[in-house]
Amino acid sequence: MTREPYTGTTRKLILGIDVGTTYSGISYSILDPGQVPEIKHVTRFPAQDRAGADSKIPSVIYYDRNGVARAFGAETMTEGIESQAVDEGWTKSEWFKLLLTKSPAAHKQVPPLPAGKTPISVFSDFLGYLYRCAEDYITQTHHNGAALWQGVRHGDVHFVLTHPNAWEGAQQAQLRDAAVQAGLVPNTPLGQRRLQFVTEGEASLHFCLQQGIGEVDPRGKQGILIIDAGGGTIDLSAYSPIVCDGRAGFQEIVAPHCQLNGAVFVTFNARRHLDAKLKNSKFHDDLDDIVKKFDTSAKNTFRDPKDLSFVRFGRIKDNEPATGIKNGQLRLAGEEVASFFEPSVRSIVSAVNSVDFHGGHSISRAFIVGGFAASDYLYYKLKEQFDPMGIHLFRPDAHINKAVSDGAVGYHLDRQVSVRVARYTCGLGIGPRYDPDIPGHREREGQTFVGYDGTTRVHGGFSVILRKNTKVSEDREFRRQYVRLLKDRNDSLSTEILRYVGQAEDVNWMDTEPDNFIELCTITLDEDVISRIARPQMRQSKMFFSVEYEILLRFGLTELQAQIVWKENGIVKSTPAIVVYPDDTPSIVYSSFDQDVLPTPGKGNAVVPPDVKEIESRTPSLEDQKESLGGNDDLDAPWDAEGQSDLLGSGDVEIPADHFEAGHIEAEGIGEEEQYGEHEFPPEGGDEDGDGVLADFEGLDPLGDGAELLEAEREAGKEGRSGGEDSEWENV
Repeated sequence: MTREPYTGTTRKLILGIDVGTTYSGISYSILDPGQVPEIKHVTRFPAQDRAGADSKIPSVIYYDRNGVARAFGAETMTEGIESQAVDEGWTKSEWFKLLLTKSPAAHKQVPPLPAGKTPISVFSDFLGYLYRCAEDYITQTHHNGAALWQGVRHGDVHFVLTHPNAWEGAQQAQLRDAAVQAGLVPNTPLGQRRLQFVTEGEASLHFCLQQGIGEVDPRGKQGILIIDAGGGTIDLSAYSPIVCDGRAGFQEIVAPHCQLNGAVFVTFNARRHLDAKLKNSKFHDDLDDIVKKFDTSAKNTFRDPKDLSFVRFGRIKDNEPATGIKNGQLRLAGEEVASFFEPSVRSIVSAVNSVDFHGGHSISRAFIVGGFAASDYLYYKLKEQFDPMGIHLFRPDAHINKAVSDGAVGYHLDRQVSVRVARYTCGLGIGPRYDPDIPGHREREGQTFVGYDGTTRVHGGFSVILRKNTKVSEDREFRRQYVRLLKDRNDSLSTEILRYVGQAEDVNWMDTEPDNFIELCTITLDEDVISRIARPQMRQSKMFFSVEYEILLRFGLTELQAQIVWKENGIVKSTPAIVVYPDDTPSIVYSSFDQDVLPTPGKGNAVVPPDVKEIESRTPSLEDQKESLGGNDDLDAPWDAEGQSDLLGSGDVEIPADHFEAGHIEAEGIGEEEQYGEHEFPPEGGDEDGDGVLADFEGLDPLGDGAELLEAEREAGKEGRSGGEDSEWENV
């Protein structure tokens, strides 16, 4: 793959950090103006046995009784360290990455953390150690290393952190907090812009492209499968080549997949088997040592189920024929060892078999990387399964255990993936206008309420902004228009963005699967903004207020970004791109155009300051917001108004006060058959007077562009539907 010279005007350093379940590594690239970037990797760590021979170190830390880290990585493998740890009461932390997964079963496999330590603080300690290792290596290896480091350390070091395919916003928020605690970046807009995330699957694709994957035809339907077989997870990603804006690249052809069946689970399986095998043996007390020796020897050399495997753990005089122990070695039949690998092999093959590649795509080549890929048994077993399927399996001819960190740097430099697949459906809870002729409405007649505007609506509806399996490019925006009706002009406005994680294709009501709707984030406009843009309206001599705005989502990058957009005095404005994930430490994601330091939000919420800048001066993607809202081809809506008449019902809708006419509501420039509306349902338990109601102006333009927007939304809605043609692997 040919890489262009760096076009920046100042030197930068890119660090790709892969903190794995069992091993971690660092790669880097020094960007000099006019020079073609090269990807290098750190190959020398403190206490490493073979400096320069390995690019990874164990993801292990020893803590003393006070919670102070005493040994990291290769230092934890030195002679006598275990005895010292026992004598001084140290605690060993390993596999801590599994604590960030959603699997309680995986959590049980992780040794207890030291008192006062959390998964994030342990992660932070290890990130800080890797950063110091990178500094030492670069300053000691490059002839001008010390000067180089001094030149970039204050603001010109950019970080790319990798994570499993299944990790989402909550885990990214935790990693971001860990990076701040470790001192990698400050918690400021400028600091946050120097921190990026990439999935291990996409990083592995970039690594494979750097190694060469053969000819690919962007006009064909042949896809490639990337298998990142790591210590904790096995990440599967599928891509096909495309040409976008004259540039060759790749698109996801199915949502990424992730399973907790990496190399460490082979060891867990071995432990369970050996625990039962040695239950009545005098050597059962040696179980920990036997498992450790299996993990570092027999597991790595195992290749053929027909061959015996041996685990040396004791003295020459240690014998127990009944359990297969002779001369200090435990003998294991090949079938026994193969059974330890079987869940991992089965999960990969099952995942590939279960994928329905709609759109005519098929997989012809697969590339396996990661530390687990070094297992000959895993490679040949998968090859045996893939060959009849017409899939050729390859292992890149390089240090496959540095694939992810190298690929992380490649992701920053090359950005080969331009189109991704949405993993889930996102939207808002709403209350559509009640229509007794619609079955779903009649079934919920007891859940109706009357809003401030006098319209009867029904609780429990769901308004889709982005549909699952939709193809999303990095510059593609998904938006819908809403109006909130408020009792008081000084109220704040909070909107929950929800994701639907069930299997239904069309999601209309939340009460049918309440447990499958999960809050992604909450965006809030504070009272100062509301007081300036709320419009007074009257009904039966009672005043209420309407606030007109759009929800805008960007899913093209590896992080979700959400914004509220509104018009104030004829100028289109937006909040900064804010992401706050519930049940985790709040985190703010700043777009590249955000310059101001925002106040720290409360837990599960983000309050936007009133002095928000105009969009035109803040974001290149919205340089001409009026033109974009008036029918730009990139404008996206998840569905069109006309296509939803059977769901939402037709008729009168809430509109701004200056559109009222003598008891009849009519939208300017839009025919009666195109008027549809929705309301967000009030909080659980009622709110009969309609406080907190949200009206969706589907087919209308509260920002003032009228009928032209309706047509643009129709076209964009059709595009959004047709884009979601690929299915998704079911993650375990």
